[in-house]
Amino acid sequence: MASKHSLIVSVLIAIIALLCFLAMDPKKPTQDLSLLRQNIDINDPRLSRLYRAPLYKCDLPDKVDKSYCVFLREGSLLEDHTLRVEAKTGARLRPTKVFFAAHRLALEYCENGAEDVMLDAIRADKAVEWVECERKVGEEEISDEL
Repeated sequence: MASKHSLIVSVLIAIIALLCFLAMDPKKPTQDLSLLRQNIDINDPRLSRLYRAPLYKCDLPDKVDKSYCVFLREGSLLEDHTLRVEAKTGARLRPTKVFFAAHRLALEYCENGAEDVMLDAIRADKAVEWVECERKVGEEEISDEL
């Protein structure tokens, strides 16, 4: 009887250990990893039709219509991105502000008056990490920052 009981306990421990091992599989993405932080080969042709950069802060009431800030992936060139977007739309991309994000070694720029076709082409470019809707800045916010 005792050996049967110890066999059952051993099997249960083995099952629990196996479940714990499977839960720690390094290939399985964890909840705190997002697409933004994963290493993505932006030259992979399989991504060209599927990829859409995420769009953030567009549900806020103080957003500026058709005005977006575009965050490029580290190492991406604005000139290459511009050529790809213009080739898809036939329209000229006119960044209003260009920033170098030193903490990310990447570029960001803002585009005003972008129509839906332009926004779709921007988001479809694999060099774009994410896009945010620009927000209105009130005078009180400016004075607080100074």
